[in-house]
Order: sequence, then C-alpha cells, then structure tokens
Amino acid sequence: MFLSKYLKLAVLRSSLLFVGLSVPAVVLAQAPATHSVQAASDTAAEQLVSILQAYKSLEGRFTQTLNSKDGKQLQTTEGTFKIKRPGLYLWQSAEPYPQTIVGNGQTIWVYDPDLEQVTVTPQAQMPFNPAVLLSGGIQDLSTRFRVEQVAASAQKASQSTFHLTPLNRADAPFAAVRLIFNKNDIAQAVLTDRLGQQTIMDFDNLVANRVLDDALFTFVPPKGTDVLMNE
Repeated sequence: MFLSKYLKLAVLRSSLLFVGLSVPAVVLAQAPATHSVQAASDTAAEQLVSILQAYKSLEGRFTQTLNSKDGKQLQTTEGTFKIKRPGLYLWQSAEPYPQTIVGNGQTIWVYDPDLEQVTVTPQAQMPFNPAVLLSGGIQDLSTRFRVEQVAASAQKASQSTFHLTPLNRADAPFAAVRLIFNKNDIAQAVLTDRLGQQTIMDFDNLVANRVLDDALFTFVPPKGTDVLMNE
C-alpha cells in the first residue's frame, strides 16, 4: 500500500506539467523564423490574446487524461479549477489522486495530502507554465511562443484552435500546447511533453468573471506538513 501510494503520486506529477512542474532542460536547435512566419505568429497571438482578455476570472471542472507516446491511456483524473488575472490559480484534483496546486503570481504551492508535504517554488522559475498563460501572462505571447491558428475551414464553426510552440525550447518543460476554444470558452488544452506523452485537459461547467477573493490563491500548510523549498 505504501509503495502503491507513491507510484500513483509519481504518475500524477508527470501529468501535471500543465500547472508548472518542471523537467530537466534539454538543449534543442531552433531554426530562425522567416519574416512571414513571424508575422503570422504575431497575428495569431493577437487573436489568442483578444480571447483571453475577455474574462478576468474563470472557474469550472476539468478531466485530465495522460496518454503515452503511442496513444495508450495511462491515467485519468478529475477536479476543479479557479483562475483570476493576473496570474492567480487554484487547481484541485480529486480522489484517488488528490493534489492541490496554488499560484499567487509569485509563489507556487504543490500540496500532496497523501505524502503530507508541500513543495514551494518561486513562479519566476516556471516562465512557461501554461496555467500562467491561461490566468495572466498573455501580453508577451509572441516573444515566448510561436503561435499558429488553425484555419476556420479545418474546424467547427464555433471553434478556435491555437498551437503554441516555445521559442526557447531549452527552458520549456513541454514541446507544444494546443488550446481549443468553443465560442471563446476554453474547451480543451493538450500539452505534449518532450517524451511525446500528451496531457489532455477537457473543461466544463465554466463560470466566467465571477468575483473571486484573492485569499483563495494562497496556501497555508496544514499542521504537520513537510515544507520543501524548491529554489
């Protein structure tokens, strides 16, 4: 039972790159973008920013599925999330893999109740965190990502799909992110890591622009919790 619990949590952590867990950097070559490619990326980034700026807060439920490189489903978890601009977020996954991840714009807390420990990381160490992208860091998209928008003819009329590739691949914990919006509401996010695994997050029961107290986006460890500083 003891070993099984740790193995389950290890798998969960591998699927939570979406909310900021990092992996060792690998230096990959990046070809310079042509002027036309850069212009198209800037235009797509502007379109994405215009969608994201429409809400100041967002909350709802998510279903997260981790697939192997060959498409085999490894794990599914469910939970709730809240985000508030600029840069505040709260993600809580339910049993059997409970975990709470909180970001207040400066600090990220990752709390594992089964382990009775919380890992504390400065948010500045995770500049490519996709959760930060959804909750606030959108003004400099074109300087951090190559953004491509799927042609309207290639998707449903109500959908907008964007592919984001980090320009600085050495510092990014993922290879690519795909964001799908349905009538400008986030419907799905797909993160591909550098091993080819995919984390797919489907969102529903969305509520936008409700007033959320900043106090929701801080974390006080329960008594007896081990605090690990990741600096």
